[in-house]
Amino acid sequence: MRVALVNLKDHESAAYFPPTEHLGLAYLTAELRRRGHQTHLIDGDARGLEDAEVERRVVDLRPDLLGITTTHLIVARAVALAGRVKRAVPGVKVILGGHHATFAAADLFQACPAVDFIARGEGEITLGELADALHQGRPTEAIAGLWSRTPGGTVVRAPDRRAAALDALPLPARDTLRALPRGTYQALVVLTSRGCVGRCRFCNTWRLPTLGGGPNWRGRDPEAVRDEVRALWNEFGHSRFFFVDDNFIGPAEAAPRALEIARLVNQVDPGITMECDMRADSLSDLSTMVELRRLGLVLAYIGLESGSPHALRLYGKGVSVTQNAVCIRRLHRAGIKTPECGVILFHPYATLDEIQTSVRFFWRLGFTSLSPYCGLSRRLALYPGTDLLEQVRSDGLLDPSWRHDRVYAYRFRDPRVALVADAVLALSGGDSVAARIDALTTYLKVDVLSALSALLARVGRRSGTDRSAEKAARRILRPAFHAAGRAGDANCRAILELVDLARRGWRRDAFQEIIASYEETALQALAQLRTSIEKAVIQLTPHLPEGGV
Repeated sequence: MRVALVNLKDHESAAYFPPTEHLGLAYLTAELRRRGHQTHLIDGDARGLEDAEVERRVVDLRPDLLGITTTHLIVARAVALAGRVKRAVPGVKVILGGHHATFAAADLFQACPAVDFIARGEGEITLGELADALHQGRPTEAIAGLWSRTPGGTVVRAPDRRAAALDALPLPARDTLRALPRGTYQALVVLTSRGCVGRCRFCNTWRLPTLGGGPNWRGRDPEAVRDEVRALWNEFGHSRFFFVDDNFIGPAEAAPRALEIARLVNQVDPGITMECDMRADSLSDLSTMVELRRLGLVLAYIGLESGSPHALRLYGKGVSVTQNAVCIRRLHRAGIKTPECGVILFHPYATLDEIQTSVRFFWRLGFTSLSPYCGLSRRLALYPGTDLLEQVRSDGLLDPSWRHDRVYAYRFRDPRVALVADAVLALSGGDSVAARIDALTTYLKVDVLSALSALLARVGRRSGTDRSAEKAARRILRPAFHAAGRAGDANCRAILELVDLARRGWRRDAFQEIIASYEETALQALAQLRTSIEKAVIQLTPHLPEGGV
């Protein structure tokens, strides 16, 4: 059977994130190929393909089965693509998958006649069995984890499937990675676990693996992870790895597993660096952090979400403000960088006092980005399948226009919060000075600092993960970090001034004065930041391998 698997380009995130292969589709591709199906992976997001080009490639393939992964940002375009392909390729079947399709399945079937199937939960075995059944002409309605539309239009909902053991799955097919030009991707991505031990009320990640009765988090064998890293290292020669798990550490008692993975990867090559996502309550022991850093863990991204106890309780984080702060400070003491963190500053029940408290909390910790993805302009998204969606609906704060792909359609209980939220979002959007500062600051904290540290380590004949080299690099880059700090200060100061204006009574002239003052300060900091980075890069370039920083 000929299968095409598609990931459409996410235009909103493309401005913030470098090309990264969709590992979920890579796992699906590997499982289908193991079963003997001719499978083509078209990752429009990683390869920068517009929808028309993706459609052309799919139609040229004339697939028997088209699978499209979805998020709330691309689901409307995914459904439109399915309809166009169905008209161009008679007889093709269409299946949607991913978190969004899983929890919006009923709505998608009702609104999208082009959709034949939806895979709920983790899809490798479900999709494999579907392809087998279609190829052999067998019924599909009883396949676990699959919702199917019958010829008469009835939707058959088979029982959910228990997620498969991760080590039983074939390694992901790296078609996209091999197609990307060397140097266009920042890190090689590897999955070491799935799910999350948290039960956050705004998130459906932890629910996905539990649909068929499985655990909400499970990890791979450390030696299997080591073998995959070694194979990628040998083929691509890239030393930067990102573990794309939702929670790399897992439960606190699984920390020895994370240490073992780091130890085994370090044995592949001591110059390999690792990055991960984790929860603040998964790892609190400083000595473990220090050991992870020694073995090559250099970056960690943590969802702090808020500096308000009330908001953390509302979100169901299961951690305190103090736990969050202690975790970040210990990571820094261990030498593990945290260039960004998860933030959800605005939600329907937020108060001006709460926003003020959270901004000051993040400011103290150095998280001052205005990025709508992980910064201080971010507001709560009400995803299908989450507890908070149902609470907001019950409390009458859900806007009548809300649907599964309009996740920000709700009202703020305090209309003054809406004024602040809209103003901060406007500051951060598009090609704003705040967006340019965020991009340059991330470039400084991650790419330039890492490249300079590696160069100094090489010159000093030290390990590429040596902390003394990074300290020397920070001294050289001090002017750039100072400029980034000024820009971050301007971000936080502007939000606090907007909160104060909302308290006193919103006036358009006062609002414009705040924005003008912010932009003047931020533009000065941006110019200083750009100049400082350019000087550092010019000094670095003659000593770097082809491709530069």
